[in-house]
Amino acid sequence: MVLNDFVVDKFNRMTPVVIYGAGVYGELCLRCLESVNIIPYAFADRRSDMTHYMGIKVIAPEQIKNVKNAVVLLASVTYLKVIIDFLKHEGVDNYFIISSLLKLSINEDKLSDYTKGVRKLDREYEKAVEDIVNRKLRISNIDLVVTQYCNLRCRDCGSLMPYYKTPHHFEAAYIVNSFDRLMFHINELDELRILGGETFLYPNLTDIVSHYSTNTKIKKIYIYTNAVMLPEEDVLRGIRSDKTCLRISDYGELSRNKTALINSCEKNGILYEILNENEWRDMGGVEKRSYTVTQLKNVFNKCENAKCPSFCNGRLYICPRAAHLEKIGIFQNKEFEVMDFSSEKKAARYTKKDIEDFLYGREYFEACYYCNGNNRWENLIPPAIQKTVG
Repeated sequence: MVLNDFVVDKFNRMTPVVIYGAGVYGELCLRCLESVNIIPYAFADRRSDMTHYMGIKVIAPEQIKNVKNAVVLLASVTYLKVIIDFLKHEGVDNYFIISSLLKLSINEDKLSDYTKGVRKLDREYEKAVEDIVNRKLRISNIDLVVTQYCNLRCRDCGSLMPYYKTPHHFEAAYIVNSFDRLMFHINELDELRILGGETFLYPNLTDIVSHYSTNTKIKKIYIYTNAVMLPEEDVLRGIRSDKTCLRISDYGELSRNKTALINSCEKNGILYEILNENEWRDMGGVEKRSYTVTQLKNVFNKCENAKCPSFCNGRLYICPRAAHLEKIGIFQNKEFEVMDFSSEKKAARYTKKDIEDFLYGREYFEACYYCNGNNRWENLIPPAIQKTVG
């Protein structure tokens, strides 16, 4: 596939510009255009409740073909391939990648703090383009759930851990065999996120980490912990590798072994990060909401968890909540809303494109009916409030 790059010097300034993607890369694209005195006609985005973004009107993607002679700039990384497929389906062929545009000098003081951080990752957009050109499947991150046990009972746990009445650990060989079937199709996984529950409660953690630390498709392995417990020294030594990093959630007094864990990491040469958990998002209870389809699409399109696929007990889910709603018996995902890699026979049904369409090609999932959504702007609540009864 050949993708044409937007070149400012060849652009007819009388032509309307539509930025497809009202998010981080949309913001970057806008500021780059402004630096060369180009004001876009509109953003295009699937979120129907969004009328303006960064002071520019937002239109539905289906309206792009009605903008005469529009130049469409592809301002997305995660959904870049999906956007291109959509435009082709709509008969819109005047679209361009923004690789050169993103290299322009801009006034970074105009950028949001989050976008400033993304701009530093200047290779991410280029890698997304290269993946499409070379027909590679690169996934940013996948949660690999190894246990349902947790040593906290957080009232607002997005993964619903307090709902498990009889939690259990998943058998290591089963995890490896089923996840390997998924990895067969993936060319590159930026982050394998191993978690629970509380990850260090899982007795076979070193086996899982050891297996995937030698997988060249996986660039980084993140192990999540709440620092309530201090793992044994042999466990810490067992997870140590060049690609392993411990992500330690700091819940204040609840994370009572944070300092000791940091000391152990430094002693054993383990890379770690501290996640300052100042706030969570209230995703609500497990009851079904009465969303309209339009509302459901908006919940999904704004949700950060829609970008956090979860692999649990041999199956790939769009997000952690979709996985755990099923496991606690509240909701059953339909066959086309989950990908089953629990056996060779079941896994043989899927292609690389099937996985890509599953992760990036949907407007919503049925599981969204049971959630408020998770985005950085709404429903902010204090983190890790503990349940005292029930």
